[in-house]
Amino acid sequence: MEEKNQRFRQEPRRRRGCGCGCCAGCLGAFVIILVVLAVLGVFFYNDIRSAFNGFQQTISQENLRQQPVNLTAGDPFSVLLLGIDSGDFERTDQGRSDTIMLSSVNPHNNQTTILSIPRDTRVYINEVGYEDKLNHAYAYGGAGAAVNAVQSLLNVPIDYYITVDMAGLQQLIDAIGGIQLTPSIDVYQDGYQFIAGQTLIVDGAGALAYVRNRQDDPRGDYGRQARQREVVLATLNAVGSIDSLINYRPLLGTLEQAVTTNLSFEQLMTFFQNYRNVADSVIEEQLNGEGVTIDNIYYEVIPEAELNRVQQLLRGELELS
Repeated sequence: MEEKNQRFRQEPRRRRGCGCGCCAGCLGAFVIILVVLAVLGVFFYNDIRSAFNGFQQTISQENLRQQPVNLTAGDPFSVLLLGIDSGDFERTDQGRSDTIMLSSVNPHNNQTTILSIPRDTRVYINEVGYEDKLNHAYAYGGAGAAVNAVQSLLNVPIDYYITVDMAGLQQLIDAIGGIQLTPSIDVYQDGYQFIAGQTLIVDGAGALAYVRNRQDDPRGDYGRQARQREVVLATLNAVGSIDSLINYRPLLGTLEQAVTTNLSFEQLMTFFQNYRNVADSVIEEQLNGEGVTIDNIYYEVIPEAELNRVQQLLRGELELS
């Protein structure tokens, strides 16, 4: 077995307040959407509840908690966000998780930690019985396999998950009339041209072209992850606009095609009541690995010290012993 280590620049960790940075913005936008849906649920209870039946999908996962999370009591919880490419690039299989972010939410200190995990992270996948890239777990066993793989890697419980299908995201962007983007780098992809710093309105195909590009970003996959977060943030902000809410019924239909979660409608309403201020302070983290080639396949291998650092951070935020 040939193994070649290639060290890459590690991105610095940044502590930010709500609204600063892509990850913090994503979290804030997700809170906005949850609150919007909850408010709509008060006035259009049957419509929103019915839509959530379409979102919901239970999974089989290993239980790492001694006691289940009690949202009514305001317990800290974790949620795994997966951006799935199952419909992108004309795929016909179950797809892979291109974007992987784990958030811990603690209402006791109104603080949220968002951890970006490299999709090429080498991890043991129980469903196949060997180590592989983390983003392959979803292809092997859906959201349940992805949840189990991240739990195995970090030794922290994952209470909830949300998947966003990239093809569904394209349809969602088109349904809301496009999104406003201010590109962070120059990108030319699939006939679309993006100039850093120049704000423009793009349709769904243009948004996916922006995140698809691999050649123009000197940050490599870390840069691609950042652009994916830019698009998700812009989409969520647009979904929360007044115009979108006026036409919420077709929007809900599109969301049903793009989103799955194990959150229930009742849990959403509880979130609205007990977790309104969780984005007051957001800690943005990156799980940093070392580039390694094994049997001609590239992986990110996470050093033990880095795993210990992140595990302690997340377990502290989740108030686990």
